[in-house]
Amino acid sequence: MRATTVRSAAESSTQGVTFVLLAALSYTVSLVCMRWVADAFDPIWISCIRAIPVAVVSWLLCGWRAFHGNPVWPRGRVLAVLLLAGVGVQFGGNCALQWALGVIGLAMTVPLMYGAMIGGGAVIGWIVLGETMSLRSWIAVVVLMVAIGLISSGSRDLPDSAGGAGVARLALGVAAACLSGISYAGMNVIIRRFVTQNISVAATLLVIGSTGVVVLGLTSFWRIGWQRMGSLDRETAIAMLIAGVFNAIAFYAIASGLRLIPVVRVNAINGSQTAMTALLGIFLFGEPLTWGLLLGIGLLLGGLLLMRTGNKSGG
Repeated sequence: MRATTVRSAAESSTQGVTFVLLAALSYTVSLVCMRWVADAFDPIWISCIRAIPVAVVSWLLCGWRAFHGNPVWPRGRVLAVLLLAGVGVQFGGNCALQWALGVIGLAMTVPLMYGAMIGGGAVIGWIVLGETMSLRSWIAVVVLMVAIGLISSGSRDLPDSAGGAGVARLALGVAAACLSGISYAGMNVIIRRFVTQNISVAATLLVIGSTGVVVLGLTSFWRIGWQRMGSLDRETAIAMLIAGVFNAIAFYAIASGLRLIPVVRVNAINGSQTAMTALLGIFLFGEPLTWGLLLGIGLLLGGLLLMRTGNKSGG
């Protein structure tokens, strides 16, 4: 019986890791497309379009579940928490990330976001979910914070055109990238809390995705109006569609992984894409390669390794 239990736990862990690796690859594609259009379009409108595929897929899956007589819509406290979290993660996560991409670039934004997400997720998961953390994991959190500082230091080497308004704007870009990471960390904790309590992944993402489309859509209309919302050229529309589709794949993969393995492991594995996105930012978009960025990413990857090995006992 014990051998069967251990084997089942190992299989669940393997499945969880597979889901998260799929999410990491999908997020990378989505982030590259988001960076592609970051300089030209309103970040709130881009974030709204990015949320549409998640909402559409969730409605289809929930409709299928309802057709077969299964409970679909979250109710009461769960619905209220998801609605509030959905609004918070759209503005503090998606919009902040999109704006940061246009200010400090892909090579800096993604490491900053994941460093904040992993460190914040470890602490929030420990407080809210009671997920255990070893001494090695706490050391990893400190290492990640140092890495964030090193990566942030590279912002002073960005050309003026990257920020458009000097040091203050660059500092806000760094802050926005970190805010997005903390927002995603909180969202991951909430998703894990609910999907491990027999609330379906589709229902959870239905609320989050639909909230994004409605709230960000109305905000975009208020800010830029219907005419500018519809003034997309073909290339930009395709890039935004691809970003949304791969974001939906990543969102479902990460939510499925959160059902199987702890938040801290999910964030650590998902954060392994930082080096790849940094290199893509440098080679595809001509973003500067600085010593602070290189050292920070190296330290970040070391922190990720510590985080993974320090939490094997915790799931």
